[in-house]
Amino acid sequence: MRFWWRYLQPGDRVPDFELPDQTGRLIRLTDCLATGWVLLFFYPKDHTPICHREVCHFRDHWGQFQALGVTVLGVSGDGLASHGGFSAKNALNYPLLSDEGGRVQKAYGVSMMPGFLKGRVTFIIDSEQQIRFAYANLFRVRPHVEKALAFLKRVQNENV
Repeated sequence: MRFWWRYLQPGDRVPDFELPDQTGRLIRLTDCLATGWVLLFFYPKDHTPICHREVCHFRDHWGQFQALGVTVLGVSGDGLASHGGFSAKNALNYPLLSDEGGRVQKAYGVSMMPGFLKGRVTFIIDSEQQIRFAYANLFRVRPHVEKALAFLKRVQNENV
């Protein structure tokens, strides 16, 4: 699904970034890419019903991403305290990165829609910092996980 705003697309190179996770630990994208591909998903806001479903869906499928050698990272503009509570409440098994001010969201084209919502976009990034997969859907969260896993399995089967 395409939106009127221009988020990064497959084939685009991504900018590196360093953001704190829910514990305050700094996470750099290139460090994560040194060990394999990264699934980077942007979501609008902690403690909201749709975002709750999204982060839990990624949590529930985290083992499948790990088995495929993919690191999962979630990003929103919420602060560390919000991320800490949201992560603990949902027993998340991956980092939530705090992009207060939206610098990284803007660089990836996941900007504010008029009036009220930030974008919800999932990217899969390869070790060369190139986007291999991008999917955006503001209200349906299951396809973010399902389409990403289908893509990764297809790539894995092509490389066998």
